[in-house]
Amino acid sequence: MLIRLGAHQLFHYFPLARPEIRLLRSLVFVLLILFRNLPCLDRTSSVPDLVFYLLVRVSHALIGVLDGRIYYSVHFYGVSGVGREICVENMERKDVGHTNNYSKKLANGVWRCKLEAMLIFIDETGDHDLINIDPQYPLFALGALVISEKEYEKMDAEMKSIKKEFFDDDGTFILHSSELRRPLSDKSDDRNTVMVDPNKRAAFYKAFDTRITVPIKFGIIACFIRKRSMADTYVFPADPYYFSFENLLNRIIRYGNEHNVIHAETRGPELDTELLSEYEQLSKTGIHSYSPEEITAKTSLKLVNKKDNMNGLQAIDLMLLCLARKGLGKELKMIDNDLSPQLVESKYLCPPTIFPYRRKR
Repeated sequence: MLIRLGAHQLFHYFPLARPEIRLLRSLVFVLLILFRNLPCLDRTSSVPDLVFYLLVRVSHALIGVLDGRIYYSVHFYGVSGVGREICVENMERKDVGHTNNYSKKLANGVWRCKLEAMLIFIDETGDHDLINIDPQYPLFALGALVISEKEYEKMDAEMKSIKKEFFDDDGTFILHSSELRRPLSDKSDDRNTVMVDPNKRAAFYKAFDTRITVPIKFGIIACFIRKRSMADTYVFPADPYYFSFENLLNRIIRYGNEHNVIHAETRGPELDTELLSEYEQLSKTGIHSYSPEEITAKTSLKLVNKKDNMNGLQAIDLMLLCLARKGLGKELKMIDNDLSPQLVESKYLCPPTIFPYRRKR
């Protein structure tokens, strides 16, 4: 779990003289010169990083309190810290817009903290029909890719490069897991036919693993529904999609950031309306660990048309199918025919939800 530390709501007044204020400011200047980029802390952070981080935060807070008696707080978040640029000057705290990179500078007595926005891409695999269950694929899964704006720029550029290299993309090609597995299908883009060649197929998945899964910093949250077990266990089972969506929303808020922009692919007018209604309802009633106010403040939902060719949605589509196939025991068939399940699993932000839970006897 990410370490979240900060000086919050410091409105205390300390009777220290101006030389002491200048001393504290000098201390911060020295620290910033020695360490241009403040550390992002997570479970793997070293003790020196933690000590330095705390020292800088205390210095920042004291300067904010002592110099002009203003409120000052900076937020750091591990995986991909996120937010807006805040400018504090002469007791004034104002939002000055979104930024793409995290940086820290002091100019004319104005502290600025630049943070990125967190992007969430969700997709599904399998259908949510609990009556006519396919014995070959008795699973439904909903997954979320959690990534910062800065890392998404890298992912987007690399995916465009891969699509150009393997599928001669002109900006219109869309990666879709079902079409990659059935390149000769009538519904498949003709450019998918390169996947018929086993060598090209293996090369594509290896390129995706080595150029996107491994180097890009992102996380995955997933919920898997064992449909036959759910249908047999409950007289009136919940809809797998909305059950999974609420489960993901809870974890997105927990493992995401102060605001998380959720992107979901459109599924038709009726289903889109149902999803928007479900999200609105959750925003009014709250969920397991979060109040309605927290949901509204920390998340927003955008429906995206597949034709918009958003690479974040295409990436989670491929990764979620990979995880689902591994869960169905198809690892041997996946060799050179899919992404590496071990590499994709290494991106989990938390253990996946598998429902209904199978108790050990």
